[in-house]
Amino acid sequence: MFKKVLLSISSEFYPEQAVKEAKFIQENFSSSVYLLYVIEKKTLDKFEKTSQPFLTYEQKMEFENDILKEQRKIANDMMERVGSMLDIKESKIVVGEYSDEIEKMVEEKGIDLVVIGFKRDAVIHYRVIERIKIPLLIAIFNGSDGVVGVCSNLAPNVKVPAFVKEFASAISKESRLVYIIDREELAVVDEAGNKIERSIDEIRKIAEEFVTHHSSISEIREGIMENEIEKVAKDSDAFVIVIGREIKKRKIFSKEIRKKIVENSSHSILFLN
Repeated sequence: MFKKVLLSISSEFYPEQAVKEAKFIQENFSSSVYLLYVIEKKTLDKFEKTSQPFLTYEQKMEFENDILKEQRKIANDMMERVGSMLDIKESKIVVGEYSDEIEKMVEEKGIDLVVIGFKRDAVIHYRVIERIKIPLLIAIFNGSDGVVGVCSNLAPNVKVPAFVKEFASAISKESRLVYIIDREELAVVDEAGNKIERSIDEIRKIAEEFVTHHSSISEIREGIMENEIEKVAKDSDAFVIVIGREIKKRKIFSKEIRKKIVENSSHSILFLN
């Protein structure tokens, strides 16, 4: 399922949970793991901006080189640390913008899963969620229960049911689906991706019909999408929550809503393409 996995680390923090989950994926799928460490260019840019009035060009370049040298030392130490825990196919240290560098590596190596970390007091790289077109695992916490897939009136729900069943089976976990009716936008999305306005009663009927075709559906919930996803994660103590990436095009699944889903999540989230 996942043959080439990219574990991406930002210089902002060490993603311990991401390393743990990348190792789990490698052990269960015999994946080749590629390690990317990004020294955030904005760190250097910030220094340049604040130092501009006080330093000569030569002094500024000297300080920037010192900062970069220290950052590379930290990166090498971290690479060595991660390499002692995983079998790394290839590793790379770059200076740049996080999502840009991930995209380059994905294309260059033919990656089929990206694993990143998350920390609430650090800057989460939301552009990654927007731009990466392959499955993206945001490692936060693995609960003790199984793999939970989120279906809803705001997605075609084509990929999630089959993926959840296959993925859960591959890692010897239970699988189940939850259908969430989002009351913020009374519409449904068909398999072609078209959004069609519907009444709440019509949406409920569609949800019930969907449930009859998927035995692994455990319940239908109603509410605000991002809040209900978090309730599902907590109530089930999910190992991972799977969300179809196709819903990112819906109005309610704007960039801000996806931020809230990730920021409020207590459990790891796997966004599908």
